[in-house]
Amino acid sequence: MTSPVPVLEVINESSLGGGQSQLLALATGLPADRFAVEVAAGPGGPLVGRLEAAGIPFHPLPFADSIPWRLLRQIRCLVARHGHGIVHSHGGVAGFWVRIACLGLPVRTIHTLHGIHYLHFEDRVKGFAYRTVDRLLRSAADRIVCVSEADGRKGLEAGVVLPGQLRVVVNGIDPFVLDDGPDRRATRSTLGWSESDPIVGCIARFHRQKDLGTLIKALSHLVARGHRVRVALAGSGPEEQSLRSLTDRLDLRGDVLFLGPRTDIGPLYRAFDLFCLPSLWEGLPLALLEALSQGLPIVASDIDGVNEIVTHEVHGLLVTPGDPRQVADSIERLLRDPELARRLGQAGQSRVRSEFTSRKMVEKTMAVYEELISS
Repeated sequence: MTSPVPVLEVINESSLGGGQSQLLALATGLPADRFAVEVAAGPGGPLVGRLEAAGIPFHPLPFADSIPWRLLRQIRCLVARHGHGIVHSHGGVAGFWVRIACLGLPVRTIHTLHGIHYLHFEDRVKGFAYRTVDRLLRSAADRIVCVSEADGRKGLEAGVVLPGQLRVVVNGIDPFVLDDGPDRRATRSTLGWSESDPIVGCIARFHRQKDLGTLIKALSHLVARGHRVRVALAGSGPEEQSLRSLTDRLDLRGDVLFLGPRTDIGPLYRAFDLFCLPSLWEGLPLALLEALSQGLPIVASDIDGVNEIVTHEVHGLLVTPGDPRQVADSIERLLRDPELARRLGQAGQSRVRSEFTSRKMVEKTMAVYEELISS
């Protein structure tokens, strides 16, 4: 009987964002008789508690340290000391340091691009610099994983992935985890929402990428048309103050509800009537998968990553990015046609619960691991 293959999963922050969610699914979902998984990340976040509860060994790494050689030495010593056969980095920061640290070590390396965000930077010089670094480091990984077919194509076009090393493993969720918790009525009562108030929700980081200002502007169109509807935004981020200022300028205070960061996302999804994701770009958005898994009708930008999940008029309504009037028209259409909203929600739920599960993501990633081991 062969011993389990030591695997080290690495990410720079121990928060619970998209990359961390996929890492956690891998750490807890890979079969223990085949892989001995450990995790390394920056300390102090909620990911650490989740790993400890699951019995997954955790190693803190000083990604915030201002002395880079110290981080490189710790990664290299960790990999060598524990005899890891596979080292899997997640996201740009971890991918940069891990690929450099593992040069010359007898390990197989995988790097996952959880969205190629620098291709969308407004600062073209900064975007060029990031792209150049990834091009230089591409050969330092045996495999590079992209989370959507579109990102795979973009990675090849940008030259940050080589054809032979590219593997596409789409994100997945465990929808049944979201099924737990209070029902719609209880959550709405806690939040002070009446049962009759139409609530358009979004759970996202308040960042330019998510373009939440377009959703707020769409609400102003709906209010002007006489609709009694509110927008609930759960999250935080660098754009929060500008979003609050926009809300005040459009005289929507009381109609836009800033809920702050939330952990009760399952009950929150069930408290919404619609879900809107007006992003400018995405890898393959977990929040959209989560909302669809709860049967919510969707209005989302027609962009790469999103349109791999949602087919227009089948699983939801897709709109031109940055167009608040189109967003308002689509929301209005769903509010006026409950049967359409129900049909789209059911179709989206069925698709996500069959095609975009964390179990499938783990199985496809495991196939990449096995491929490396056998080669």
